[in-house]
Order: sequence, then C-alpha cells, then structure tokens
Amino acid sequence: FPIYYFPSVQQSRVVDFFYNKLQMSKPVTNTLGRLLCKDGYLVKGSPVSGFLAFWANVDMYDKIHNICCKENAVFTLYVDDLTISSKVHNPGLLRRVNSVIRQHGYVPHKCVSYKAGDEKVITGVVLGKPGYRAKKSTFRKLRSDNRHCVRFGATHYISYVNRLNDN
Repeated sequence: FPIYYFPSVQQSRVVDFFYNKLQMSKPVTNTLGRLLCKDGYLVKGSPVSGFLAFWANVDMYDKIHNICCKENAVFTLYVDDLTISSKVHNPGLLRRVNSVIRQHGYVPHKCVSYKAGDEKVITGVVLGKPGYRAKKSTFRKLRSDNRHCVRFGATHYISYVNRLNDN
C-alpha cells in the first residue's frame, strides 16, 4: 500500500460502502462521505478512519483471503499491514495478491518475502530468535528525540514488545 494509506482511500469508496453494503440512501451516504473525507480522500487521525478504510476495501481483503486459503496460507491484516504466512515458499502467491491490490487502485510497497528461520519484521515488530523485539529504529527514537511524547511512546512500545515474549 502507499505509505499514506488513509489519504489513498477515495471518498467514492466510502460512499459506496455506505450505499451498497449498509444500503443507506444516496443523500445520507453523500453527506457521510463529505463528513468523513477531505479533498476526496478519507481523513487521517479520525477514530473512524481505520474501520472505514477496512470496510471500504472489504471486497479486496476478501479476495486476498480467498487466494491465501486456496494456497493453505494464513492472511493477517493490521490496518494497512498485510502479512501472509505459509509453510511453503510461493512467489506466485505474492504476485496474485499484489495484482488484487492494484486492481483496487492501490500500489503495494515493501513486499518482502522471508525464508524459514530468517528474522521477520511484521507490523514494526522483529520476530526472531530468541523471541520478539522492537526494531532498532524505535530504540534510536528513544535515544535521539527530545520530544517527551515520542520518548514516552517508544518506551511503552518497547515494553509492550518485550511482554510478548512472556506469553
């Protein structure tokens, strides 16, 4: 997906979701589109943006899920971060998923394939031996940035990742 996911979700997709999926009237869907979008795209930072970004693209995610199921792969999604896990290396699977993403008007980026045993970065967390850890960039933020909110957030994020190893 583009680096800025919410601003790439078109207002027309949001309106279509309300109209086709929730079967609301055109005047109501158009009003909701104007309230939830700015300059023709879904706003970033609203509590509703994550939900709408998902539901406005649910057909795309369903197609990706179906492709993965046919290949015995597991599809996981966290906002705009798609992860496909499989016991078998299948480059054709990644190509088909990227094709679906493009068909829906998005541009996939950071397409990474990992081999078994490699450390993997998934949604900002490094999965490797002996367990989970925060990315090095998170630690750099903690050391170099003077803004309290960034240091505070990085500290809590690192603690959260470290707690994953306890489960």
